[in-house]
Amino acid sequence: MLRSLVGSEMCIRDRCMGQGFHQQEARASSCEWRDLCFNTDAGTFQYFVKDRAQVYELGGGTNTANRQKRGLKPRMRKNGKLGRARGFLPPSMKVSLLPASTFHGDTPFSEEFWMPEVVQGEIPEDAIYNPAPVAVLMMQYNGHNFGHVLFDEMFPWFSLLDMFGYANHSDSVLLDYQNFNMTYPHHLSRQDYRDHTILPPDNTCAKFRRSQATGISYNDQDLGEGQETPMMDQDEISNMENILRVCDLLANSTADLISQRTPAPRRIFPGDPELDGQNKLVCFDRLLAGIGLLTEHCTDESGHGNDPDAYMVDDEEFPVYCNAGRGPQFWRFRQHSMRMLGVGEGARCGGENILQVLMNVRAGGNLDRFTAESVAAWHSVAAEIAGRIRPHRVKTIEPSTLSLREQVQSTADSVVMITLAGGGASNALWLPRGGTLIVLSPVDVKDDFVLWGHLSHISVRWIEIQDLNAGLTKLMPKIDMLVSEGLARFSRLRC
Repeated sequence: MLRSLVGSEMCIRDRCMGQGFHQQEARASSCEWRDLCFNTDAGTFQYFVKDRAQVYELGGGTNTANRQKRGLKPRMRKNGKLGRARGFLPPSMKVSLLPASTFHGDTPFSEEFWMPEVVQGEIPEDAIYNPAPVAVLMMQYNGHNFGHVLFDEMFPWFSLLDMFGYANHSDSVLLDYQNFNMTYPHHLSRQDYRDHTILPPDNTCAKFRRSQATGISYNDQDLGEGQETPMMDQDEISNMENILRVCDLLANSTADLISQRTPAPRRIFPGDPELDGQNKLVCFDRLLAGIGLLTEHCTDESGHGNDPDAYMVDDEEFPVYCNAGRGPQFWRFRQHSMRMLGVGEGARCGGENILQVLMNVRAGGNLDRFTAESVAAWHSVAAEIAGRIRPHRVKTIEPSTLSLREQVQSTADSVVMITLAGGGASNALWLPRGGTLIVLSPVDVKDDFVLWGHLSHISVRWIEIQDLNAGLTKLMPKIDMLVSEGLARFSRLRC
């Protein structure tokens, strides 16, 4: 007799995609859970299941060779032969909470994974629910650089919403997860969180916050027995304070992309309310996670294209072509972020058809390799260009001195943008369809070509320079030609 599935007590509240039956599938996987709860005593997220038939795969890969590599016993059939248990592959909820190419100490993060602890039973009645309709769980990476914040946090955050059908939501919360224990079930005590006992991944704001709380050098790695803990010197303290100031500035400036209604839509989690509170379980109605390959860096170890995106077959390297075909996704992210900030569509044809060129100038400063003389030279060049393209106009901005909304509006109103390569070029995302990006890039560093080369709504032109402070006088004929070309392209294609 067939068992009826109607009215079954099995309650399936998870949905995952990206499983590839290999050891590193976590970096390509993303999941959605309903009613996922953080246990403040265990220090980890827990997924409550009622039915014993709900089985979840722990670890990477499902074939015998992969299980043996991981030190697990092979699956055995009833007849004693190797095979898959029960004739099916248990679903996996493994994901990566960081860009897949990020390093955690000496270990690529793609070799580590996270998944909630599976607990049999019902959610206790005294659990409290976060009011946000949907939450995204991730670990922040390089949060003191605008380009990384935009394309390693905000873009994958939006991509998760889009993948699971929540792209039109204007109210969510981003949880900057602080549990760096990568061993399932990822338990940490409240005191472990307060004492920062687990070293955060490299190049994260969390690692600098750990140094701020403990005084330990952020250059510290896991120490061997008997080694003395290195403490920060005054130069490191000053650098740490500057970096954390930028971390907070960028986190606050991008909060409106996430929600304009939820208080603190970007938050460190668990924070003091969870660690100091009396509630054992804090639950989320819908929670999404898994950003491993959703950032713009793919697998190039976050080198902006400096490291080849490739896979090896018989010692021969084959390119992956990072971001190929993702132009429409970047366009949707552009449109969503503009709606959230209340920015209009920007440049369009009509009236006298006067178009705008944007001179995007790096602000420089005491801690920047870009000198004050170079800043002045860029402003001077902008004035020269303005005199040669009338009736069109030039607008000059230093993005780091503007709010995010002001940056977006200035870029959206422009049809050509001239910029140095690097994180400061990231506002080029908001150029209109048919726009042109002119990137001045040092010869040996084509920053983010794996991103700009695949944005389908703009054309990109590169000018090689010897270094960031290279003089612009000799480059003016090239710049003039590319500006004229960009103005003509927009007029022909969009007008």
